[in-house]
Amino acid sequence: MKLIEFKHQYDFGHEVIISLFKGRKYSVLQLSLDWNDYGGWPYLQISSGMGRAFSFLLSIGRFGISFDIAGYTWPDSYMIHNEDEEDCNLG
Repeated sequence: MKLIEFKHQYDFGHEVIISLFKGRKYSVLQLSLDWNDYGGWPYLQISSGMGRAFSFLLSIGRFGISFDIAGYTWPDSYMIHNEDEEDCNLG
């Protein structure tokens, strides 16, 4: 179990992810703050269940914040950005 984990990635904007008391399957608190290169419509989502006690997501223009309380740990693929990755051609 990790007491605190901090990640930063850049993908069409900056995103900072902080996890507190992160285990293999669950985390007590996960927080994501992001500032996007492109703005969007305001969006609010509040939920509970499906592997988390409480989840909140708010996006206004270029700014976004989301957090989960007592939920499944976000996959590391969300937290790791490969700088050497080229465009992916699937066809």
